[in-house]
Amino acid sequence: MTPLSISRAWEETTTFVARETRLIVPLALALIALPAVIFGLAAPDVTNEVAARSPGLMALMLGVFLIGAVGQLAIARLALGHRERLGEAIRHGAARLPALVGGFLVVGLPLGFVLALVVGAAAVVGKAGAGAGKAGAALILLALMTALFIAMLIIFARCLLMLPLASVEAGGPLRLIKRSFAVSRGAVLRLLAAAALFLVGGVVILIAVRSVVGALVIVALGKPEAWTVSALLIALVDGAMQALIGTVFTIFTARLYAQRSGEAGPESGVPSSAT
Repeated sequence: MTPLSISRAWEETTTFVARETRLIVPLALALIALPAVIFGLAAPDVTNEVAARSPGLMALMLGVFLIGAVGQLAIARLALGHRERLGEAIRHGAARLPALVGGFLVVGLPLGFVLALVVGAAAVVGKAGAGAGKAGAALILLALMTALFIAMLIIFARCLLMLPLASVEAGGPLRLIKRSFAVSRGAVLRLLAAAALFLVGGVVILIAVRSVVGALVIVALGKPEAWTVSALLIALVDGAMQALIGTVFTIFTARLYAQRSGEAGPESGVPSSAT
């Protein structure tokens, strides 16, 4: 299997973005930015914990996630050289969405269950009285949590290429997981490094921009409330940043997948005239 080159994937990403800006910007704005803006306008500064107690907000959050995933599947497909119109790419992304979501659920639900058990056990130990037994249990739990954390990092790296894989390969959730593990074999550390550099940098930029814009908006228009101008301005910035980071990261992982699978190079991407 071809060795993984992060620098090459980044060069191919910037080449594709520069050449196909007119193609990917409308797609990113419509399927990633716009849903995020609507959610931010309807529920500014809402945490996941608060959203979990509101069925309406949870449904809206789920809709934003699913629509964004369709957009990312379409972008990844285009970045992997599939020559088709935007509408075809979006329809294909929607058709592959169930398999992708199913794959992440098959991997994520067992991990979440085990994590909940470990956290619950830690809470029980924390409430227990002092003594040698508590110290021993705490050490065991610490070891379990460390092992679980390492396992989650490894599984995250092995599933990092599942989205671009789902965009161009057929099969259900189990096949996607199998193929994702296959194309990531021997490249776990490089994939983790690439994801860490990209995601940490993206989160830092997102937080910095939002903090500056949020402070300016609050000074000028007051604290953002649902369906207000201040909420709209902050949501527009958030949506644009999420679309930018999400789009570039999707193309980047698509190019990493291309190296491991032998998919088309960036020179065979969709022409800018595709509409």
